Amino acid sequence: MGKILERAMQGEQRAVRVRVSGTVQGVSYRVWTRAQAMRLGLTGWVRNERDG
Repeated sequence: MGKILERAMQGEQRAVRVRVSGTVQGVSYRVWTRAQAMRLGLTGWVRNERDG
């Protein structure tokens, strides 16, 4: 994943689709992800899958 973000920050990549699976409920994953995105200057959106 590091290489993808590195390329995106260099302007070589305009969009990245990331899918996270596993146990992420109840561990403040969305809060942490938002903080990291803000730190990196990224924008976007998030949604839950049908099963979670």
